[in-house]
Amino acid sequence: MSTCPRCGALAALGSDYCARCGAPLDPSATPASGYVETLAPVSMSPQSSNRGRAVTTIIGVMVIVGATFAFLGHNLWKTVNHAQSNVTGKLDLNNAARAEEIYRAQYDTYTTKLSELEKAGFTRNEATSVSIATDGYNAFCIVAMSARGGAASKWFLHDSARGGLSETAYDDRASAEAACSLGAAGFEDGS
Repeated sequence: MSTCPRCGALAALGSDYCARCGAPLDPSATPASGYVETLAPVSMSPQSSNRGRAVTTIIGVMVIVGATFAFLGHNLWKTVNHAQSNVTGKLDLNNAARAEEIYRAQYDTYTTKLSELEKAGFTRNEATSVSIATDGYNAFCIVAMSARGGAASKWFLHDSARGGLSETAYDDRASAEAACSLGAAGFEDGS
């Protein structure tokens, strides 16, 4: 038996060419017709094995970083959405208070009816709940909440007898109405 000078494969006695790579076994012989120069067999060197581990590690890190950004982005979106919900509630509350003053200027009294405030120019967001109390001519209270923020949405109070919009955010309608200078009994649900 002999070995191929090119690939090192064992060759049967009497063979002129390597069965594995096709190289001539006798260096003085001419290549057979159709002989194709081939590459040596690929072996995994320690260096190429480390490259595979490096690529796997990089992909793993990219997955972890991507998941972290997705988590943080979702939490940021929730925070912005809740803040936007509270801003929407406050804007609708201020617009309702402005419409209440316009209504009083036209009719010499305040109203608890949203339909009357809409005639005076009030337009609310469809997700906003509004409740109104008034003593007629002297003062009014309006509480409002935008439901866009889900369970984290807060109620806000506009009390004309106490200078307007309260900075306090209330967890429920009853708490906001109880803080009104007119008391909680006179509120009419306008939502």
